[in-house]
Amino acid sequence: MTSQTQAPDLVLDEAPPAADGAPPRRSERAGAIVYGAIWVSTLVVAGIILWGDLERATVGVLVLVLMLQLLAVNVPIGLAMVMASVVGFYALGGTRVVVSSLTSQPFDAVASWSLSVVPLFIFLGMVIWRGGLADSAYEATRQWFGKVPGGLAVASNLAGAGLSAGTGSTIGTAYALGRMALPQMFRAGYDVRLATGVIAMAGTLGQIIPPSILLVVYAGIAETPVGPQLLAGIVPGLLLALAYALLVVVRATLKPGLAPRPDLSDVTWGSRLRSLGMLVPLGAVVFVVIGGMYFGFFTATESAAFGVVAALVVSWKPWSRKRLKPREMGALVKTAATESSLSVGGIVFMIIGAVALTRVLAMSGVTRQLTDVLIDLNLSRVWFLILLIAFYMLLGTFIEPLPMMLLTVPILHAPLESMGVDMVWFGVFIVILAEMGIVTPPVGILANVVHRIAQRPEVNQGREVKAADVFKGVLPFLVVVCLVLVALILEPAIVTWLPGSASTR
Repeated sequence: MTSQTQAPDLVLDEAPPAADGAPPRRSERAGAIVYGAIWVSTLVVAGIILWGDLERATVGVLVLVLMLQLLAVNVPIGLAMVMASVVGFYALGGTRVVVSSLTSQPFDAVASWSLSVVPLFIFLGMVIWRGGLADSAYEATRQWFGKVPGGLAVASNLAGAGLSAGTGSTIGTAYALGRMALPQMFRAGYDVRLATGVIAMAGTLGQIIPPSILLVVYAGIAETPVGPQLLAGIVPGLLLALAYALLVVVRATLKPGLAPRPDLSDVTWGSRLRSLGMLVPLGAVVFVVIGGMYFGFFTATESAAFGVVAALVVSWKPWSRKRLKPREMGALVKTAATESSLSVGGIVFMIIGAVALTRVLAMSGVTRQLTDVLIDLNLSRVWFLILLIAFYMLLGTFIEPLPMMLLTVPILHAPLESMGVDMVWFGVFIVILAEMGIVTPPVGILANVVHRIAQRPEVNQGREVKAADVFKGVLPFLVVVCLVLVALILEPAIVTWLPGSASTR
């Protein structure tokens, strides 16, 4: 799959390089034969669904197969879900069901108040990036944490947490940190795998710490309140950031050659204090968005709207480091609005496709049968969730975060509730797992983005960086993620405490 389905992420001043880290084909002819064979098999499966004398459950299973085949021939995932669903609707109910579904479901799928926060959060992230509010996050963390073992990597990780709290962008966070931090780590002699791995993992915090588009979409699917759902991601997100930092410190302490001490002769206590002052504009925006929800001043949608206003105010000439002029402010708003509209369109189309596919599975009986199978396993809550960790880690190797959630949450909703799993808690659980999928091979969109950034001479400082280095670099962090997930399973209050104590409305 291509990175085009990463709709929640932002388009930066200089767009991130394409994530095309796949190995080269042996020959164009062989590739064309394989591609053609997949298309032929896709048409065969569609024909069997339409004209074969099949049981309803078999139709549902083959619709899923058809969708995966369409993905294999590079059909965008939203369109693939819609196309497979139309074939399934016709096979299960004829033209009448196709027409009724296509005329009513698209509106019903997205006419939700909870989804109104999506364009505002995307717009907010665009304003923060283009308004220059994120520029000082890395410098401040470098000044304060640069002298600890693995200090530059620790600083990159903590800066990623700060940027995530303002932008909610996975690829955007990794891209910005990669351009700022990788050159400094490479100049200091950091191990290539450690340097690139920490940048990729810092990016994964973008959809865990609010504002998070994935948590908002999940709230719409699972029918949980948006405000508490967003607040639920704060403590686990910070816990992951601290766990990543601790891993870096331990590894750098045990093996100093991984992260040699950098030259920090320019850092003084005065410069440290000044760096904190540079964080005030971004901190003010974060406080308006998260603090407004926590203290009950705003709903999630209202907090996003006030966050946009706050970001525009602090991007104005007296406050921003870029000191934007009126004409530049107008260009900022226009660009942010344009890019936000494109991103929202992609998200909406995927939601429509997922809702249609979910209805086909329900009509065929696959959803009910799968639910019965999961319940009949008679697993405890803990072991069922540990099994889901392995399932989602595998699923994430070839399906991107948003469609993964859209496809699986409706199916798992009933079994989870029967086991007493809090659905707000599960939202954080599944988003963490979904974000891990974008750093694991073979797709690994985020890992490939970091790899491509590191190919630039001004970034790699003459060091050779292979795609395998990035994937190997994230492996120790994935072990940490699994440990954190087990901790969340054993102690759900880590997730539910903050939203439970908030005065959300």
